[in-house]
Amino acid sequence: MAWIADSELTAAGLIDETTGAVYDPASYPAHLGGVVFVGVEASNTVAGYVLGEAGEMIRITESETAFPGVMELEYDPATALLWVVCDEVCDGRSQVFKIGASESAPGAFAPVATYERPAGTSNFANEGFAIAPIDQCTDGSRVVIWANDDQTDGHAFRVGSIDCVGDETGGETGGSTPDGSTPGGSTPGGSTTPPSVTSLTDSLRGGISAPGELRAGSTVTITVGAAYAGQTVNVWLFSTPVHLGSPVVSATGTVTVALPTDLPTGAHRLVVAAADGSVIGWQNVKVVGRSTGGVLASTGVDPAFHLMLAGGSAVLLLLAVTATALGRRTA
Repeated sequence: MAWIADSELTAAGLIDETTGAVYDPASYPAHLGGVVFVGVEASNTVAGYVLGEAGEMIRITESETAFPGVMELEYDPATALLWVVCDEVCDGRSQVFKIGASESAPGAFAPVATYERPAGTSNFANEGFAIAPIDQCTDGSRVVIWANDDQTDGHAFRVGSIDCVGDETGGETGGSTPDGSTPGGSTPGGSTTPPSVTSLTDSLRGGISAPGELRAGSTVTITVGAAYAGQTVNVWLFSTPVHLGSPVVSATGTVTVALPTDLPTGAHRLVVAAADGSVIGWQNVKVVGRSTGGVLASTGVDPAFHLMLAGGSAVLLLLAVTATALGRRTA
């Protein structure tokens, strides 16, 4: 199962299949602010349900996957991707979905890419998959964990890393759709045309708040203001505009974006714009180079494999984690 906040689904324009219109949370009973997505092992479908606090269960959307069964779902808010994971029945493949990835069904979850299991690994019975949140990004990578149902070789978990973000059209950079075409769709952030330099006026300076020093390959949390909660904004770095993402403002008025590893060092301006392109605020920042080391180095576990997902450029470093660290060794 995976839970996705109402604010993210409405910002992306999810079509409610019961009404044929954009999903409207207010038209449903109280339901804790999100939709629960369920994949069934005996089915190839993923369905989204509004679960009312009084026991109501209303299905609002359903998507077919490329697999005979769905073993795990994981939603990544940083990339707006829904990961569908199969186990050894599908040779360890994963498929990623995103709202708006198909031009023929712009308001539906559609497949962006299908990945083979990491090269060089055995066909494990992985029925669990988790991605670390974007605020745990270090040097352009964050941790992922697979849970092995069979505890092969005495290990219940295997740990690796994945790029903090993929490309802005959805999916991992360089990925392909099941038919071999380039991933499509659009970022649900309204206009991604950079604001003009002349719009960065002194009156808007300080309209946002962020650390004064940013490190390439890490993340930055920006305070936009609670008045913008639930809205999709665009984050830019100037002077040569670099689009850092189209996040949804949290209930506390903040957004978090990943910083590319190849950002030029030196003085820049951090800019946040509304979906219509108008500037909310900006501030001066200094970008410093990425630090040495990374997520995997900090675990203190030597990598057993250096692996790449077939069909995409997201590098996964798979670790054989010892039983005392994460796994449970059978007797």
